Amino acid sequence: MEAYAWRTAMLATACFAVSPHRTGISLRARAGPVRERWHRLITELFCGIDPDAPWRVMPTGISDDRLIGGLDLAATLDRGRPVLRPGLLSDAAGGVVVVSMAERLAGRQLAELTRVVDRQRVNIERDGFSSDIESRIGVLALDESAHDDECLMPALFDRLALAVDLTPVSIGVSTSHGLEFSGADIREARASFDALIPSDESIEQLAALAVGFGPGS
Repeated sequence: MEAYAWRTAMLATACFAVSPHRTGISLRARAGPVRERWHRLITELFCGIDPDAPWRVMPTGISDDRLIGGLDLAATLDRGRPVLRPGLLSDAAGGVVVVSMAERLAGRQLAELTRVVDRQRVNIERDGFSSDIESRIGVLALDESAHDDECLMPALFDRLALAVDLTPVSIGVSTSHGLEFSGADIREARASFDALIPSDESIEQLAALAVGFGPGS
């Protein structure tokens, strides 16, 4: 069971790396050596593929100004014109947003994150200032919930194509196995993925599978 769960996590990691902006991944695991091992593998993989792509952590309780952005008052006064201070969601454009303690995400923070995932843009309307910025992000949601009633909100979970559960895994033999895919493998898969044109039959099969898994939305 442990070996299977870890191997599944490795496969999901590779799939996420191939197309982070069109997949998204939730990782259920308590803070500890197993999650640290997984996190180290995924960050090393991304750094090897896209060393310049941003990797931003979205902490619990982040303010609206820090998350969305707003008017930079000091720079505005200095230059005599409105100057935008980008928030985390636009600063992470082209990269990955890691949502810490994602099971606690709710309210405006949840709404803004899911809106950016859907639109791939950040809309800022604050202090009489309006801006619409392109921002394609991949989302890595860290779920530290200990019980089923503490799981991710459906509004976020339904938007993430990949779900990994490392709670059955303990540090040891299973986690000694790393990714079976190199950075070169991921880059090759990305090129193939971008050129892929699915058939109507494939789309029907994928839709049937999705329904079979019983999503709530």
